[in-house]
Amino acid sequence: MISKVISSASFRRTCQYVLGKDGAYILASDGVRDHCPRLMADDFEAQAELRRTISRPCFHAVLSFPPGEKVTDELMEDLAGKYLDGIGMVGTQFAVVRHTDTEHPHVHIIANRVNFQGKAITDSMIGRRAKAVAQELTREFGLRPAEKKDISRTQLKAMSEPEQIRYRIYSAISSSLKGCTDIDELARRLKVRGVETVVKFRSGTREPQGISFKVGNFCFKGSAVDRKFSLANLQKAMASQQRISQETGKSSRLILLQQSSSGLSFVKEMPVKEVASAMTGILEELLNPEYVNNQIPYELLQEARKRKKRNGLSR
Repeated sequence: MISKVISSASFRRTCQYVLGKDGAYILASDGVRDHCPRLMADDFEAQAELRRTISRPCFHAVLSFPPGEKVTDELMEDLAGKYLDGIGMVGTQFAVVRHTDTEHPHVHIIANRVNFQGKAITDSMIGRRAKAVAQELTREFGLRPAEKKDISRTQLKAMSEPEQIRYRIYSAISSSLKGCTDIDELARRLKVRGVETVVKFRSGTREPQGISFKVGNFCFKGSAVDRKFSLANLQKAMASQQRISQETGKSSRLILLQQSSSGLSFVKEMPVKEVASAMTGILEELLNPEYVNNQIPYELLQEARKRKKRNGLSR
């Protein structure tokens, strides 16, 4: 099971998207009218008014399961409840909606960060906490663990526009990163793919502090695209690739002893690749069987047999 927390500032757009999908249906809800996206959004917004200082009261998450995993409605509802409890999203409005528009079973969860008492529910490190809870529930219920992200199996059409852009950026970075040895080179490659790289520097210095990737009006931090694309992790990957490039690019040379026509040996320096090629040729020559000509004239064969008889070698 995979947990994905989606940033959203609007209950109205979120409710419209989640309930507006073909085949979507409610599994559970509390404190909202769940038969109409507009009315559900009205209920969420009315409660959020109790704490206007919260700029993003809408919590939206998706629990996804690998294709082929047998997940009943009852199990999804149970998992969603335990998931909300685990991340501390309790005592508040929520709706759990199952989608059937992709090959992998998944459920959307909408909740209000302003609880029934008008108090705020923290979203500090919510993505990381939600991931940990999802992993624990996966083990507890014997579900299949999260698989490596596979763009080819991702249903981009089923996502909101920001999520589509995020996956586009993920795909572009994954394809461009191989062989890159610095951020500038990565930025040049991404620019060709329509992705702008934005590096944030420490105040008054040229020391990189963070990295973001932008397509049109959408901009994501590297870690928001994927944790391995944070500035620190990208720098580690590039340093490793730079070491490999330097080691393979060295003009390493080996000393090769050769025999001259005069019978004297002399020393010659050769690049490693040339030595490997020369040694391959030598080995092939040594391993080849000796050439034997089987087309011996009949007369010579007869003479050889007579000589054997005279020497007492015949059987």
